[in-house]
Amino acid sequence: MDALFLKLPTEVIERALEELDASSLVAVQQTCSRLRDVIVKSSPLQYKLYLKYVGMRKGSSPNHINSWSATSHAAKLPIEYPKRVVSGNILAAVVDDERRRLAVWQLPSQSRQISDMHWELEFDQVIGTIITDASQDLLILANTQLDYTSDYLRVQFLSLSTGLPHPENLGHEELATYPPAEHPSAIHGEICGDYVAVLVLSLSDSISLIVWNWKTSMNEAQSSHSRCLIKQAKLLSEDVITTELRTL
Repeated sequence: MDALFLKLPTEVIERALEELDASSLVAVQQTCSRLRDVIVKSSPLQYKLYLKYVGMRKGSSPNHINSWSATSHAAKLPIEYPKRVVSGNILAAVVDDERRRLAVWQLPSQSRQISDMHWELEFDQVIGTIITDASQDLLILANTQLDYTSDYLRVQFLSLSTGLPHPENLGHEELATYPPAEHPSAIHGEICGDYVAVLVLSLSDSISLIVWNWKTSMNEAQSSHSRCLIKQAKLLSEDVITTELRTL
């Protein structure tokens, strides 16, 4: 990357990057920290990346307009499982009583020329909380384990398409340890770029918010609350997280 370009004011660089398509932005933000910071902190650029994530683009193509006008079903899929996780056009659900088999569906779209697909992933351990990001082929499994000294939350960073360790993750899993009396259980998780936030509730009604960098398995932030309940947490960007609190 030209050093003179990187020395330009941020607003000038941002305006130049707005001329790129979403795929090019994804590639550019991996070239250097300067451009990555500009893209992460730019609302217009993040909006363009979000549209790519949900399979849309700015403006409407004739195919999309016709699809909305007709409002006809693209396909009917026999999905009978009430507890599902949806990310983009990917839907995932645990499909066995032992909670060791995860079924994944790619939802079709005629206007975007996406065909329907279905595959299943099997795991040796019980599947706990499921967190997915289809745009990064990312599947995160958060599950509680018990050994003789403490409870801990086991978080695995896997490929959504294969169920194997994600190739961009360096550590493959991270363990968050809690006092034995807490008996934690992951109740909610959300991904934004390189970061994943997980809410962990214990039997004593305390709740912890943990943020990992899923590519490095590093614990980036953690906070615990005993007198109020975090109802939900939202990663607005890799720098900003909002929480909704309720007093117990």
